[in-house]
Amino acid sequence: MSSTRLAKVPSDTSSGNDAAILREAAERLTNPQLKDATLALVDGISDGGVVVAKLTAMLSPQGAAEMIGVSRQYIDKMIYEGRLHCTYKPGSSHKLLATSDIVEFEQERVIAGKRVGAAINDVIAAGADY
Repeated sequence: MSSTRLAKVPSDTSSGNDAAILREAAERLTNPQLKDATLALVDGISDGGVVVAKLTAMLSPQGAAEMIGVSRQYIDKMIYEGRLHCTYKPGSSHKLLATSDIVEFEQERVIAGKRVGAAINDVIAAGADY
């Protein structure tokens, strides 16, 4: 893995072949969490690409944005609104975000999106025009 502790694996033919090898190896793992993580990696490779990062890694706003598929400006807005915490490189104005914070933020964002979708479906089911 690179020195930034962040790796991007695109979905392409060669990655697909490697994914099949990883899936076969994952099925033989005895640690359930490691097996689940490996299968999630394989699924990500097969489904458009995946980002792998150490939870202790620090990311730039651009790296955080790429990790969860949003714009850097959105990450900056979330920092400004206090929804994401950042630190600064020593003696610099360059922001750093913890990978673990980005993962937690994205999980909350997905859950909120599902709630909004369910609410819209409830309104439609009640007879509202959509």
